[in-house]
Amino acid sequence: MVIKGNIIIAYQINFLFKDMLYYWDGASWPNFFKDRPHEALMGHSLNWAKENRVKFYNLGGSPKD
Repeated sequence: MVIKGNIIIAYQINFLFKDMLYYWDGASWPNFFKDRPHEALMGHSLNWAKENRVKFYNLGGSPKD
């Protein structure tokens, strides 16, 4: 999670299973989009995965269209 002052401005939930890290959920307060907290969390997750030799990072599915 990202905290600014005493407010949680973003969070991200990931799960690790075997050699894959799964992005499950995340959100940011719109008032803090300019601070890019979600991007910071995604970068942290990617760095963590690399440091821990995780082979895959699954960002979830996309709609067919």
